[in-house]
Amino acid sequence: ERSSTVLFTNMLFSLVSTDPFVVGQWTPIATDHMVTFILISVVGTVAHWFLTQAFRYSDVSLLAPFEYTRLVWAIDLGFWFWGDGPTRVMFDRSLAHYWHRSTYDTAGTARTPDDEKTGW
Repeated sequence: ERSSTVLFTNMLFSLVSTDPFVVGQWTPIATDHMVTFILISVVGTVAHWFLTQAFRYSDVSLLAPFEYTRLVWAIDLGFWFWGDGPTRVMFDRSLAHYWHRSTYDTAGTARTPDDEKTGW
């Protein structure tokens, strides 16, 4: 697929899947926040397009770690723009997720030190 098609379908799915939760709760965006929202939208759209292009022309295993930086960026931007920071619950769940991923394989079987796939 073309990058513009992937980008459009992703944004359309995001809009359709989140729209029902906004109905009846939407409040207009304050005028002084409009520039921030537009800037974040443009930067996010361009970054998504570049990432789609990168996955098209490069090896996925090389680029996959960059997908995980989205969490770091979300935390940083949330703090910079809205003074919002990570909570204890977020750290606890992140550690639990990391522990689970490092302890169990995709089938839910516990990994052992002699498991050749993990290199232990």
